[in-house]
Amino acid sequence: MPNPDASLGPCGGLRFGRGQETASPPNCNPWGRFEPGAWKLVRRDRNADEHGQVVSTNTADNQNHLLDADTDGVTLEIQTCMEVPANVFQAEPQTVKQGFHGNFAGRMCTAETIGRRRW
Repeated sequence: MPNPDASLGPCGGLRFGRGQETASPPNCNPWGRFEPGAWKLVRRDRNADEHGQVVSTNTADNQNHLLDADTDGVTLEIQTCMEVPANVFQAEPQTVKQGFHGNFAGRMCTAETIGRRRW
């Protein structure tokens, strides 16, 4: 049987059992390895049905900018733009602060045992 106090995952940031928690190192978060100013752009321009047939060619851009990284997590600015035939919809940029586990600022990630599973 595994040790209930063993760390979860390769980063060792979240511990299960007996209410123990540890801080997650920055390199466990995809943004934790980058300097402020880094960015990511994800563009989706085709939507397909379950058979792989293209059903629309709307374009959706999601761009994230790393504004700050500190010992508590990262601050991101998220911009979203959607283009459909004859229209462009630009959402207001949002700024979010995340911990290194993806949790919102000020909220700790915790885990609890909800039962045992036998293999």
